[in-house]
Amino acid sequence: MIGSTDENEPLQAMMRDPFGNYVVQRVVETCDDDIRDLILSRIKVHLTVLKRYTYGRHFVSRVEKLVAAEEKQRAISSSSSS
Repeated sequence: MIGSTDENEPLQAMMRDPFGNYVVQRVVETCDDDIRDLILSRIKVHLTVLKRYTYGRHFVSRVEKLVAAEEKQRAISSSSSS
């Protein structure tokens, strides 16, 4: 799904697909932290383009919430370990 290059062609195709984007959302929600970081880093490159699509806007909103929650969790973890 991620592909082997920075172009992310399989991931791009899935995010643009009306049904495939739900698969990507579910993968991001259920995968382990290392894979999530990799997928989110590849997705972030395409967020502007995805906002042009009706279903893409929903996907972007979901990803932005996941990123915000992840950053909040990291901040809590780093402050409690200090």
